Amino acid sequence: MREVAPPDATVAVISKGDGDLLQLDGRRARGTSRRALMGNTPATHPADSDACIAELERIRAIGAEYS
Repeated sequence: MREVAPPDATVAVISKGDGDLLQLDGRRARGTSRRALMGNTPATHPADSDACIAELERIRAIGAEYS
């Protein structure tokens, strides 16, 4: 992550709630994993690539700059 996004970046993360994916060297995480880990949504994968793209666009709309 250090090679791709600056330290103050917000990063989109989509997973089934794997907390290790949120270890971004201090960068902020937004997305499915964070919401699932906080208990706000079921931890599920997007159904297909269109659903994944839609989820990434949703996360970008709330501030993610990298994915």
